[in-house]
Amino acid sequence: MDIIELSKVAKDYYNSVKTPSLKQGWEKYVLTDGKTALFVGAAYQPKKGEVVFYLVVKNKNVLCQLHKTYEEPESSEKNNQK
Repeated sequence: MDIIELSKVAKDYYNSVKTPSLKQGWEKYVLTDGKTALFVGAAYQPKKGEVVFYLVVKNKNVLCQLHKTYEEPESSEKNNQK
């Protein structure tokens, strides 16, 4: 899945649980792998295949932006070369 499709999954999840009358606020971080989604804290480190989006309502519109993606851990071999 590309990032646009992943953001749609996150946005659909967010919209499914928010109050329809909400006009401002309700900041949430949504973790998704493209199949499932759930709320997480801002400090959550995504695992391989997961991404975290930041969502908020502003002027009755849901804004969605990429917050974090999975990062390969640096190997000790790479650290020794630095």
